[in-house]
Amino acid sequence: MYYYEEKLKYIKSANEIITGRENERVQALQNQLEQLQNDNSRILNERDKALKEFASMRKLVESFEKKAETSTIEKLQNENLANSLRKEKNKLKSALKLQMAKEISDHSDDGE
Repeated sequence: MYYYEEKLKYIKSANEIITGRENERVQALQNQLEQLQNDNSRILNERDKALKEFASMRKLVESFEKKAETSTIEKLQNENLANSLRKEKNKLKSALKLQMAKEISDHSDDGE
C-alpha cells in the first residue's frame, strides 16, 4: 500500500509540475497575444494617421493644380488682352498718322 501511495504522490507531483508548465505556457501565449494585439492597434492607428495625411496632401496638391490651371488661364487671357490692346494701339497709331498726313496735305493744298 505504501508503494501505491508513493506512486500516487509522485503522479500528483508530476501532474502539478506539468500543470504549472502548461499554465506558464498559457500565460506566455496570452502575453504574446496581448503584445500582438497592441502591435496591431498601433499599426492600425499609424495607418489611419498616414491615410489622413495622404488625403490632406492630395487635397493640397489638387488645390495647387487648380490654382496653377487658373493662373495659366488668367495668364493666357492677359496675353490675349495685351495682344488685342497692341493691335488696337497700332490701328490708332496708323489712323493718327493718316489723319496727320491728311491735315498736312490739307494745309499744303491750302498754301498753294
